[in-house]
Amino acid sequence: MRIQHKNLVMLLGCCVQGPEKMLVYEYLPNQRLDYILFDKEKSPSLYWTQRFQIIVGVIRGLIYLHEEAPVRIIHRDIKAK
Repeated sequence: MRIQHKNLVMLLGCCVQGPEKMLVYEYLPNQRLDYILFDKEKSPSLYWTQRFQIIVGVIRGLIYLHEEAPVRIIHRDIKAK
């Protein structure tokens, strides 16, 4: 069963063999969100309304995982920098 939500990156696969565990996500061309939010050159170009929209999108993705997904999702790697 696939879990899909417009505010979540799609998990394509994983590897649990060997000493290193790996998750493979879809490719997103615009770098990581934290790079844009905390970069000294790019950050000033984000208005507070855009930042608020980003926050709301993150919240909607988490609500989907916790309350709306058709299967139970356990996630452990949410970072605020």
